[in-house]
This record gives sequence, structure tokens and C-alpha cells, in this order.
Amino acid sequence: FWYRDNAPRRETAEASFIGKLEELRGRLLDRAVIDPIRYHAALVEVAPAVIQELLAHPDVGLVAVDDVMVLRPQSMVSGPVEASLEDAMEVEAAAAEGELEPPIAALLDGLPMAQHDRLANRLVIEDPDEFAGRYGTAEEQRHGTAMASLILHGDLNAPDALPPIRRQLYVRPVMCPQPDGFDTTWEVMPPDRLGIDLMWRAFIRMFEGEGGEEPTAPTVRIVNLSLGDANRRFAGLMSPWARLIDYLAWRYGVLILVSAGNISDGVPLDGVAAWADFENADGEERQASMLRAILRQRANRRLLSPAEAINALTIGAAHADHIAPNGHGALAIDPYASPHLPNPSSALGLGFKRTVKPELLFPGGVEHVRANGTHAPIEVRAIDRPGSYFGIGVASPGTAGETNRKINMSGTSVATALATHSAMRILEALEGLPDDPAHPAVDPAYHSVIVKALLVHSARWDDATADALKPIINENGRQHWEHERDEISRLLGFG
Repeated sequence: FWYRDNAPRRETAEASFIGKLEELRGRLLDRAVIDPIRYHAALVEVAPAVIQELLAHPDVGLVAVDDVMVLRPQSMVSGPVEASLEDAMEVEAAAAEGELEPPIAALLDGLPMAQHDRLANRLVIEDPDEFAGRYGTAEEQRHGTAMASLILHGDLNAPDALPPIRRQLYVRPVMCPQPDGFDTTWEVMPPDRLGIDLMWRAFIRMFEGEGGEEPTAPTVRIVNLSLGDANRRFAGLMSPWARLIDYLAWRYGVLILVSAGNISDGVPLDGVAAWADFENADGEERQASMLRAILRQRANRRLLSPAEAINALTIGAAHADHIAPNGHGALAIDPYASPHLPNPSSALGLGFKRTVKPELLFPGGVEHVRANGTHAPIEVRAIDRPGSYFGIGVASPGTAGETNRKINMSGTSVATALATHSAMRILEALEGLPDDPAHPAVDPAYHSVIVKALLVHSARWDDATADALKPIINENGRQHWEHERDEISRLLGFG
């Protein structure tokens, strides 16, 4: 709705809309008012015929209610799982440790498998909405398990892994499994709830407390959001989700890390007559063809809400991992020669008013692409099941509920969790500084902005990769240096 400062006016507007909704035999599922970002919305369910009528006559029906600002499809906020449990491998348990310190990071995601050998006794799970009851089997707990594993341990495929973070991780489930219509399930925010209100209340509960209770996670300084709204790609206007993230980061003084989003749309390889031409080209030629194709499609490969948030750090997936090249699937290939480029599926910037987004790239797996055929028109799309060919190692439930398995995953979700892992390492180092006259203690109120600055200022463009991009950007004529910089930033962020 158009937001009204006057509460009775808002109630009248909502009542008028609900009256019209009831005439159409629809029903109200959820509603929310978030005053600090001037947000007033309702989630409703109507018959398909109502939507068809709405599309045919957009000036009547629900849209004709004066206080309705916009009608949108329900936000499909999810943390996609780019892996199959059939590929699960055994992983060693983490070394036994003493008592862990209170959490400095929070994960708002799906429900992790708390009894997994890599996560046991390391999680503080708070589930006031009782989403755990919506999970049927352990194998449905994939996304939250993977993100918690990465935040605490980093990439399980890394050859010289550091000891795990000596902190507990606060977890608030905000997603639950839903059937996708093909005999499988995926983790999404509940379809009967407004996800933005769920997020709003999660932060209030963490830092202020609800119903007269104490805050549940007042020590948290970093929040991981490895999720995005597949129904809302950034198109110049800030979404309510992004406005909320900006407000929460300011209000509670926390660093919020958001995934840029994964774009699963196919990419037409214009000018490639046959798959064999692309497959047999050398690495640099294949990379140039793929980059040209992606840049031609950049308007359709934008950030997923709330990745455009200004006060958050948005993380893209770099084309890098620790798995040695070991082949590829049928009609599939690694499209890039450089590990410093974003993955083909990683959403591109720029952000609000052409700000640099995503700011950082973290490893998201050496993502392969698969073709739709052998002859033109050739279209490729990212492979969503890395198997043993590429990816970042994460803890996973086994097919029979085993607690000692890992799989490989790829994408911006895993990149964001790795960024959170690095942020926690930095914060631990800040807190470990000696407290003496020569080294005065750092006020915790500034922890989030210091961590944010240290993460971003340690990033840089790879010169060879930037130089490889310039001729592609300037193919249709030499661009002004500012435009050239923006186009490189669209892919590389700050590095």
C-alpha cells in the first residue's frame, strides 16, 4: 500500500482492500507495517482467474483500490542448493575443543543439521516460528548445514585449512522445505508469510528481545544472508528488502553480508556456430566469447533483492576453488581461463545510482557451463550440480541421514558464507589486540565498520583480468575511462 503516517488511515486502506478481496473470494495470509522504512503490505491469495482478469484489465479490480501502490508476485526468497546428496563423501570430524565463546555472527537461513560432526555443539539455534517441525528428513537440511559449515570451517576442500572458528554460531531459521512439483523439495521462505516482516522480527529478537524477553543474540556483529528474491531483480529502484537491510545495519551497528544472487537463465553464444567450436577453442578465446555473451545480457543478469542494499556488503562468486581440474560432464566445459572473474551465474552490478556492486568476489567454485545442443543457436547455462568436478566443500547430511558427509556446492551463497568466515577471523583478531596504553581497546561499536573496511580494502582487481576485459568492453568504440571502469566494476566489484 501507499504508506500513510496516520495509523487509522492505514487501517481504513487495508480494510477497503480486504473488502474487495473478499468479493473476489480471496483471503489474507499475512500483513505487515514497518514504520522505519515506511512499508505497509499484505500477502493475499486469489484464484488464477483473478490474476488473468487483472492482466487483461489492469485498471479494475484490486488495482483500482486507491491505496494500492503496486501488486507483485510473492517474493520467492530462497538459498538455492547447487548439489546432489548422491555425490556426498565422507569427511573427518573436527578436532575436539573446549568451551566455545558466545556468537559474534548470525546465520538467517534454513535449519542446519545440528548433529553433524562438523557442527555438533557449535550452533545456537533459535526457532520461535517452529520451522524445524516443517522438515521431514535430515536430507532436507542442506542449505543451512552448508552455510553453517562454511562460516565456521571455511572450504572443507582447502588443503591447508585453519582450525575452526572458536565461537558458536547463532542460527535463526527463516526458510523451510517446500515441494517444487517434481517430487523434490527446496528451501524457501514460507509461502504464507511476508519474508520481509520475518526478517524484521528476527533482528528485533536478536538485539532488543520480543514480548518482554531479553535479546537472544546481543553479542552478534556480523549477519549472513545467503539468500535472494528470484522474483525481484534490481532495476534502479531500491526494494523494500534492501531498505530494511540498510536500516537494520545502521540501527544495530552490524555488518550484513548478502549474496549477489545466482542467475540461472541461459546465455546465447552469438557467433558460435557449433558447440565443437566453443569446446575446442583455447582458454582465452572461450573466455572472451563467454564474456561478450554475458555482457550483452547484463540487463537481465542483475542483482537479486536485497543485494542492492547500500549499507550491506554484497558478495559475488569468483570462478575459483581448490579442486584440481578432473574432467567435465557431457556438453559441459569450464568457460574461463581466469580464476578472478565472477562465475557465469553470479549476478552482476552495478548498484543504486551506479555504485559498485557486488563489492567483493569470494570463491564460488570453478563453475562449468552446459550447452543446449551441438549446433547454432548455442545457448549455455551454469551447471547446478558440481559433483566432483568443481565446487566448495561443505558439510552435508547423507542420503540416509549420516552425520559425517560433505558435498561440493557452487554459487554466491557459498561465496557469502566464506566472506562471513573471513569477517569473523578479522573480528577475532581485533578482539585479540592487547589492551594497554600503546594499543587502546577498539570500541565494539566500531567493529562492524572496521571489519567492512578491512575486507574491502584488502580486495583488488587482477591486472591481467582487467586488461582482458578492456578490449571486449571497447569493441564498439573506445569508451570514456569512467564508463570502462564501471563496466569492469560490474563484473569484478572491488576485486
